[in-house]
Amino acid sequence: MLTGLLRDVEAAVVDPSDDVAQVLQGQAKTVHVGRIWSGRAVYLLFAPGARTPTVVLKADLQERHKKRLRAEHRNLRAVGTAPELVGSVPESLALVKSGPRLVLAQTGLKGTALNSVLRQRLFQDDRSTSQDFAHMVNWLRRFHGASESATPVALEPEMIRDRLARTLPGEPADWTTLLARVEQAGRDYAGLQIPRVWCHGDLGPSNCLIGNSGMSVIDWEGGPVVSNPLVDLTLFLSLYSRAMPGRGFTKPVPEIAFERAFTGDNWLARITRSTFAGELEIHGLPSQAAPYLLLDTLANLAAGTAGTAHSRRPGFQRAYQYRLGVYAKYIETTASL
Repeated sequence: MLTGLLRDVEAAVVDPSDDVAQVLQGQAKTVHVGRIWSGRAVYLLFAPGARTPTVVLKADLQERHKKRLRAEHRNLRAVGTAPELVGSVPESLALVKSGPRLVLAQTGLKGTALNSVLRQRLFQDDRSTSQDFAHMVNWLRRFHGASESATPVALEPEMIRDRLARTLPGEPADWTTLLARVEQAGRDYAGLQIPRVWCHGDLGPSNCLIGNSGMSVIDWEGGPVVSNPLVDLTLFLSLYSRAMPGRGFTKPVPEIAFERAFTGDNWLARITRSTFAGELEIHGLPSQAAPYLLLDTLANLAAGTAGTAHSRRPGFQRAYQYRLGVYAKYIETTASL
């Protein structure tokens, strides 16, 4: 199958580099990766002597997955034109039909997936985590700076309160005190201008490659979409806490990982909170609004309205409804909102 895919892609690629041409002519080491399901294939193709994949091929038979390949091709074409992002996002080489399959060919990127880096570390500590977060924030600044201009949206306190009432677990009566505090905070923050920038939509450690030159990001089927910049940040922080091994290098239960990173009294929670507050300041928002805006972002994710790659999946919404409840309980027991 691979020979046919390479032949069809080679015919579609215009002016390939020498390494890409070698790969498409079959002079490559091949690694088959990714989840396996009927009709799908993902190949990493290495030119002779290369240690970084030269070309990544994604092929699929099923229409719903072909739709994702079309979206990723379109999205890469959008972000790939931004000078700020050159070298930190793949280049889409071609999207072609190969028999019954649709094939997306894109360039590979240097670096190791951050979730793999976390598993390989002997110790997890505040210094290494701060460096990871710094790589992420620096990349987000470049990404947001490359965004197409969009008019900021004025914060709507009543909409935020209503969304929280709908998405908090249990009944609204269970959250009377919290909702009253949210309503008061909304009056304090009414009129804030929330930026609208590009968002990746699935910014987790498995899609972030760490290398000597910083961070690169893959898997663009869900974005860019124009949305609230806090969505990508919240996704990253939440998924990072899940990917960080616990004692004995076991993967922590997602619920416990979220509590540790967002509500705990530990170095990870302090870095998480300071990173979130720092991102607000970058966008001209007051850092003291962090608890209020994080509640709203979690509610947005729980409602499936955040525009992320997986936001319409019931399991995704349930997971963030739980996390919203955990964070809301934490806010109820603290004086900050």
